[in-house]
Amino acid sequence: MTAITFSSLLQRVTPILIGLVIFTILGLVKDKSKVFSLFGLAIGALILFVGLKDAADSVKLDEIEYRSECFECDLNYANITGGTDKVKTIRGVWTETITAPGDEFIHLSAQYGKVTSGVTATISVNGKIVETETSSGRFATASVSCNSKDVNQY
Repeated sequence: MTAITFSSLLQRVTPILIGLVIFTILGLVKDKSKVFSLFGLAIGALILFVGLKDAADSVKLDEIEYRSECFECDLNYANITGGTDKVKTIRGVWTETITAPGDEFIHLSAQYGKVTSGVTATISVNGKIVETETSSGRFATASVSCNSKDVNQY
């Protein structure tokens, strides 16, 4: 299913809308009762409403799962609003699941600092592992990222 963006919608309905605008202007100028103008405005509003509803319905939401495994680490990850959340002193396995639009840049970074050990960071989109990285040593950092709209390639 191809997502309908506002610009693609506009390209599809522009000829119809131009015709309706001409129809409306002619109705304003030539028609004393203004029936043609009202008809043109009503049809144009209906086409625009239906098109915008289709565009809004076609926004695909992805389920993003962040996962980190470490003895003790700090995390940074993209949250549901597109900002970055920080989590301090995670021990063991940590997971967080969010739902995001299909065009968001998502990232997870896990940093180990106190002792020499390993850290793993993983991003899954719609149940599929997109990227995973493991790092070890003092101050080891594992960072993973992707754009969720590109997950169809995985």
